[in-house]
Amino acid sequence: MTIKLKLILRKCNDTDGMQACQVFMQNLYQVQRFLTANELEPDGFVSELFSSLANVEETKPTVMCKLIQALMFRIRPLPLTVSNQVRKVQAFIHEPTGTSDNPIKFMSGLSTSLFLDANLENVQDIFQIRVRVKYPDLHVQLIRPRLNDFRKLGPLRSHLLTEVVLSHWLWSEPCPVEISLVLCTPSGPQLQLPTSSTDDDANSIELCKPVLIYLSIYLSIYLSIYLSS
Repeated sequence: MTIKLKLILRKCNDTDGMQACQVFMQNLYQVQRFLTANELEPDGFVSELFSSLANVEETKPTVMCKLIQALMFRIRPLPLTVSNQVRKVQAFIHEPTGTSDNPIKFMSGLSTSLFLDANLENVQDIFQIRVRVKYPDLHVQLIRPRLNDFRKLGPLRSHLLTEVVLSHWLWSEPCPVEISLVLCTPSGPQLQLPTSSTDDDANSIELCKPVLIYLSIYLSIYLSIYLSS
């Protein structure tokens, strides 16, 4: 979290930097409350961080950057111990394959459906699984499959067979749409680099490479006659 703030402060303007510092202080306060409530001792780096920031009156980006830089040179964080129980959460989409160039055709303003067949590995909570649909205009849709669409194959292994409903307005040519599976994580204060993306799924983790399909959206013949008249 501290290293991430340092990277953000190097790349953003003063306004974004001030906001990132405020979020960092909120997160740090939550960590301090958690350690106190559970009677846990912080390591040397965290303890020094608490002490140094307690005397800071203003969370200006320049002040925070210098303070963090000094701490990182003076105190070396403890190495992390990786547990043998760590597993990679991933998904494998069998259908659609993404190899067909033939677009799925449907009328503008209506919807069409697409069957998705996939396997999930090392997913503890299937309620966090979403189908992510990304359209060419960068609009992102997260769809939660029904519970009956999942079938347990074994410990932490599941099979998903679900129907994905797609809808979009008229497009001048067959438009590429990305289909993938993501794991939604609990939302909360985050430190993020400024971005111009319109994605609204910042709290999701992609579990597989997106599969590309094409949609061909056309006008109704009656609507075409009405518009041309």
